[in-house]
Parts: sequence; C-alpha cells; structure tokens
Amino acid sequence: LKEELGKIAAKHGERILDTRNNPISMAMTLSSLNSGGDSKRVTLLGSMLFLRYVSGTRCITGTEHKDVASYHFEGWGAHHSSSPCPYLTAAAGLGMKKSDVDLFVHRLDKALGKVKGRSAPGTPTSVEELAGSRRRVLNGEAATDQPSSASTSLTSSKRFPS
Repeated sequence: LKEELGKIAAKHGERILDTRNNPISMAMTLSSLNSGGDSKRVTLLGSMLFLRYVSGTRCITGTEHKDVASYHFEGWGAHHSSSPCPYLTAAAGLGMKKSDVDLFVHRLDKALGKVKGRSAPGTPTSVEELAGSRRRVLNGEAATDQPSSASTSLTSSKRFPS
C-alpha cells in the first residue's frame, strides 16, 4: 500500500508523510488541492472517494475548528492542532489483497485528477435549485439520463412523497 500510494503521490506532486511506528496507516499530503487556502477541494476529494465506494480514508483540511461543551479544538479532525498541510489517510486492513490496493489506488488517482481539473463546485442550496436546472447533479457533476445505482434525494422524493 505504501509503495503504490507513493507512486500516486509523486504523480500528483504530493508526498507520503512519515508515520513512525505505524506500518499499516499512511498519510499523503493534499497541498496541491489547497490553493489559496481554500479547503473545499480537499473535502470534495473525500466526498468523491466515498461515492466511489472507497471507505476508511479521511481527507483532513487541518483548518477546521470545533467547540464541544466549553472546549475549543483547532485543526478539528487532524492528528495535530497545527497541521502544516491538508492530508489524506489510508490504512491496510487484515485480509487486504493486492487487488484491493490496486483498486483503491486507481480510484484515488482518477478522483485526484478530476478534482485538480476543476475548481470546487458550489453546493446547491435546495431541491428546487436542482429541479430548476432540469438535470441531476451528483457531487458537482452532471449526471446523464441513463439509469444508475446512485440515487439523489430528488429522485427518492418522487417515489416516496412526504
């Protein structure tokens, strides 16, 4: 996993972060997605991976802040409160095969290419906005009229009126 992730990192101008004493967890920088301090493309990558059935990865911006009770957390979700760059985590699991690694790396490579090829899309604020555009939008990409296994809340609401 580390070797293959390293190849993708090099291809996209990123690097593998050193995770001492942890041979199964890896982290890869996502600095090229954070141009101008805008972390939307980092979170977009996480969304795209999830929609492509890549589970377990986390895309960390390092810029999130969260208040829980009376505690303030800087760098929410990151392993350090002042993470120097956004990053992605991935881990090898028991029973993982080479084919699993290859599929993960393939999907990550394609998703990185798509995210880097465009700016972060705006998020529609309502179902009406989606309906008004007369096209389905999934993760910022226009979908075709072909049937798909992915569903949207707009499609679901037509089948099951509230």
